[in-house]
Amino acid sequence: MTDGLQHRIEEWFGRGAEAVGEAEALRVFEEFRGALERGEARAAEPDVAEALGWRVNAWVKRGILLGFRLGRRVGSSLWIRRRFCRGGLERRMGCGWCRGGHR
Repeated sequence: MTDGLQHRIEEWFGRGAEAVGEAEALRVFEEFRGALERGEARAAEPDVAEALGWRVNAWVKRGILLGFRLGRRVGSSLWIRRRFCRGGLERRMGCGWCRGGHR
């Protein structure tokens, strides 16, 4: 599933500022965000072949950066969700970190 998504993220990221305002770039990013939330795409994965035991998925980092370029929040760690979503300023302003679900 992520192979095709990876290719599309790499393509839109490579276009730089041309991606801004493109509906298809936003659709690809939303699909990417969903894959992150479902755990299908990860910035790093365990890999015993690597010296530190982890392999970095650079394309995922580029997908996150693409989200910032497109003007969308891409999510955060559980700590940030709890810190800012539970009764903080983000809740009053309409939380973008967890799509308003305040999990």
